[in-house]
Amino acid sequence: MLGGSPQSGAAFCEKGVILVTVEYRVNAFGFLAHPWLTEENEDHVSGNYGILDQIAALRWVHEHIAVFGGDPENITVFGQSAGSMSTQVLVSTAETEGLIAKAVMQSGLSCKEEILATPTLEEEEEYGKLFVELTGAKNPEELRSLSVEEIQEARRKFDAKMLETGDGLVMVPNVDGKLLKQSVKETWKCGKLRKIPYMLGVVTDDLGAVPEEVAKKETGILMEECKRWADSCEKLGTLVYLYHFAHELPGDDWGAFHSAELWYMFGTYGRCWRPMGTEDQCLSEQMVTYWTNFMKTGDPGCADGERWEAYTRENPVVKRF
Repeated sequence: MLGGSPQSGAAFCEKGVILVTVEYRVNAFGFLAHPWLTEENEDHVSGNYGILDQIAALRWVHEHIAVFGGDPENITVFGQSAGSMSTQVLVSTAETEGLIAKAVMQSGLSCKEEILATPTLEEEEEYGKLFVELTGAKNPEELRSLSVEEIQEARRKFDAKMLETGDGLVMVPNVDGKLLKQSVKETWKCGKLRKIPYMLGVVTDDLGAVPEEVAKKETGILMEECKRWADSCEKLGTLVYLYHFAHELPGDDWGAFHSAELWYMFGTYGRCWRPMGTEDQCLSEQMVTYWTNFMKTGDPGCADGERWEAYTRENPVVKRF
């Protein structure tokens, strides 16, 4: 599991699935690219440290999961939001070939839209130079000697500048010619998708959704991206299952907000402060069953007598929760 809130794997274990959660470096610690760092690297790259952490963890799981009762040839990588974007990077790099059997991407996917930007190494280095200027470091040694607090303070200043210029979050995975030979959007456009089963989905009030769509409980551009991915996978002969989480959580008027589905698909709704009821319990059991079925077989199958069919152009099924 990549990204999202830390969640217990107890409900998954009860269904015969072992959950491994992965910690990795983020922001400047995970994605700072800079000419200093590129120059000293034997491959002349920098900035993708957070993704390399994930790949190292994936390789460890592949090597050791059998000791815990798992199957190294049946690993599902999944994540939500930034974790979903990381998952797209992982299935777009040759560095994970043979390590991933299935993938789940929840609320974070790019085909045509700029939901997940993967700039060039050179572009990231330009951002990195601005960041390093804000730290006051004059060389790599001074940069490495900075405290965590000093780096975080520089990051706050950097984020403010990026907000002013409209660039937003820019410390992200980059196309360095090694980890990524092209952007994730180019990988999709060229049809070079990993030929494995996928589960993709969104919540109503998700990334890119506009107020009018949310008010009508409709999905926005992120679902369109999911459908584009599914269309490409259909051409490759691999199955994709789409969902829309529209359930409005009890306790306030936030509705089906970004990350709301995590309480349900992890089976941890009982830990939430919200006044969860029987409806929430039943929904959670259904989602845990679908998710774990997919992780075991590549097919979410049936839950409560309802079969979840794959999405195709002739049969464009989007499972609504």
